[in-house]
Amino acid sequence: MKKIALLAVLLFTAFSTATFAQNEKKQTTKKTAEQRTDLMVRKLTTELTLTSDQQTQVREIVLKRELMRDAGQLDKDSRERIVGDINTLLSKEQQDKWIEMRKEAKEKYEQKKSTQSNPKEQNVSDDIY
Repeated sequence: MKKIALLAVLLFTAFSTATFAQNEKKQTTKKTAEQRTDLMVRKLTTELTLTSDQQTQVREIVLKRELMRDAGQLDKDSRERIVGDINTLLSKEQQDKWIEMRKEAKEKYEQKKSTQSNPKEQNVSDDIY
């Protein structure tokens, strides 16, 4: 009888621990618009070697985009306008690199989208617009 009780306690502990660990992974906090902006500007600065002046201007544009995204006002036209605004700030070499980055991000998104089993779980990834 003691062995059965001990086994039951061990099984309960094992299942409780596994369930708790899974729940911890699901509870991720959403980043604020400012946090997402900082991450994006940091990534663009690293990849495109932006000057400090470019960083400041790109940050304003990206923050505006993230605030629109949070408000549900980000549509195809506004994305295209934002891409155009950023393009005007970049040199030709930076523009070429950015186009390549955007192409790779789109391919990655398409690949992820095609492998997801549940269409309701699909997220629009616009890391690089």
